Amino acid sequence: IACQAIQKYGFCNYFGLQRFGQGGSTNAEVGLALLKGEWKQAVQYIMAPRHIDSQRDIFYKECFANGNIQQAARLVPVQARIERTILRALVATNYNYLDAIRSLPRNMQNMYLHAHQSLIFNKLASARLVLHGPHPVVGDLVFIKYEKNTLAQMQNNQLEPRPELNAEHAKVKRLEAHELDHYNVFDILLPLPGFATILPTFNGAQAVLAQTDMLPHRNDYLSSGNHQPFSLPGTYRYLFVKPCNLSWRIVPYATKHDQLIQTDFDRLASSCTSASNCNKRQRVDASSTVLEDPTLSSSSAAASADQLRYFALLLAFDLPASSYATCCLRELTKFSMSKESHHAGSHDEIPSQNVYSPSCTTRHRCNTTSKF
Repeated sequence: IACQAIQKYGFCNYFGLQRFGQGGSTNAEVGLALLKGEWKQAVQYIMAPRHIDSQRDIFYKECFANGNIQQAARLVPVQARIERTILRALVATNYNYLDAIRSLPRNMQNMYLHAHQSLIFNKLASARLVLHGPHPVVGDLVFIKYEKNTLAQMQNNQLEPRPELNAEHAKVKRLEAHELDHYNVFDILLPLPGFATILPTFNGAQAVLAQTDMLPHRNDYLSSGNHQPFSLPGTYRYLFVKPCNLSWRIVPYATKHDQLIQTDFDRLASSCTSASNCNKRQRVDASSTVLEDPTLSSSSAAASADQLRYFALLLAFDLPASSYATCCLRELTKFSMSKESHHAGSHDEIPSQNVYSPSCTTRHRCNTTSKF
C-alpha cells in the first residue's frame, strides 16, 4: 500500500541528511556564518567535535579550542583534509580566518552555502505542508509558463519534473486566487533563497523565514556585492516529486548478513564467466533492475523454507535530478531523518524492521532494500 501511495501521490522533495554533514555543527551553520561574514565562527563550526572523532581528532581539536593552533596544525591527521587545510592556512596567514576559509576548494565553500539554503527549503516545506496541506494556495510560487498536458505526462511517468533552476533565469510568480484551479502540488516551487529569488507569501511563510535568521538579514548578507564570493543568487525547487518506474518485491532471507542486491562487481563478474565474454569486454547495464534477478547469499540460497525467517522489501525507482532517494525511502518506511536516529542506527540500536540501506542515493536510478 505504501509503495502504491508514493507512486500515485509522490513525496515531499526534502534535502537528505547527507546535505548537512555529520559534524558537531552542521554545514548549514557554517554556511550561515559565511554569509554573515563571521569567518572565525565559521572555522569554529568546522572544527567542532563530532561523535565519530578518534582520540587523535579529539586531541587536536582541543588544542585548537584552547588557542594552540600551531600544535593543532601539527597533530591534525592527513585524512582530515578540510581541517588540515584550514589549520595550515591559519598558521601561514598569521591567523587570518577569511584567508583560511578561502584556502578550501571552491566546491567545498559552495557546499556550506548551499547547505544553509537547503535547510531553509526543508523548514519552509514542512511549514507549508503543515499549514496548508498538498494543495495550491494564494502566495505559492510557480513557473509563469505552464505547459499544457505537462501534468498528465508526469502522472503517466512520461516526463520528469524539471530540476532546480537558477533564480536569475527563472520566470516565477506568486499564485493568485483565480489561478488555483490551474495548478496542483507538483507545480508548487519553494526557494533556496538568494538575492535574485522572490519569496512565497502564503500564510506563515514569513514567520518561518524569520526563524531561520534569513529574512531580517536578506539584503545584508545575500547581496550580490557583499562578501564576494560568498553571495548567492538563489534557485527554486519543486515541493513534491514522484518516483518513476517504481517496482518492488518481497524477498525472504535467512540471516541479516545476506546479500540481497547485486553490486556492480557482481554484474561484471557474471558477465565474464566465459573467456569470450571477457575478451569482448561487454558493457554491463548498471541501470538494470535488481528485482528481476536478486542475488541471495549462499546461506539463503541453500536454506529451507523454514529457515527463511526474515523478509526484505526490494525497490527500484528513478528520481528527478537533485532529489534524494533517502527521502523517498523515509516516506515509505516512516523512518526518522533526525541525527539521533541515524547515529543510533549506525550502532545497531534501531529495531531491524526500521532499518533501510540504499545501495545508492544518486539523482537518477536507485536500487535499494529494506529489511524487516
